[in-house]
Amino acid sequence: AGYGLLTIRLSPPVPYGFYVLGEQIGEAALRTAGLLLMMGVMHAITLMVLPLAALIFNTTRVGAKLPRWVSVLLIIGGIWALFQLPGLIALIVGASG
Repeated sequence: AGYGLLTIRLSPPVPYGFYVLGEQIGEAALRTAGLLLMMGVMHAITLMVLPLAALIFNTTRVGAKLPRWVSVLLIIGGIWALFQLPGLIALIVGASG
């Protein structure tokens, strides 16, 4: 849904002729690249978050305290993600339009 909203066109498409095949392929490649970029980012986030979630769940289930290094890692990761979010949004929006 996000990719569809990102690449939606509200104006009529440009009438392509036979000589504009390169532009058509470039546009299709750009849309595919944007989709792959978003899937890669989501995959990377999943690979980073799942082990930490398992560690936190298993630690709190037993009743033990969460290790300090996990708390520090979560805080640093959250701050880093907040600072990277505007650049990622600008990259995705710039690539699509």
